[in-house]
Amino acid sequence: GGLMKLTMTLLVKERTSSGTDRFGNESFTYSEPISVPGCLFAPFQPKDLEVSRPEGVEVTATAYFPRGWAERLRRAQVSPDGKRWFNVVGAPVDFPEQMIPKGWKWSCLVPLGVVDG
Repeated sequence: GGLMKLTMTLLVKERTSSGTDRFGNESFTYSEPISVPGCLFAPFQPKDLEVSRPEGVEVTATAYFPRGWAERLRRAQVSPDGKRWFNVVGAPVDFPEQMIPKGWKWSCLVPLGVVDG
């Protein structure tokens, strides 16, 4: 199929909590980038996608990940090229098998916003 040619390897930096700082705010660190092959990346947001997002967060891209990545992508950062990083917006979820067309390998749709700075 033609769609398979569109897949690309995306880089993911998983966010892990490292406790709280002296002010009681959660502090966190990002992992080294992990390569995830076979993803799709679209530099826009589907119009019909209603994403619950924090006030003022602009969704500028959408990534599609293989099954099993939803949990790990929460609060992570994603990059198509290792230069521009996007914040994962909200909490990605895996679609149930029966909602996905046969042969469609991506069960996880991930809205992305630009990282400030």
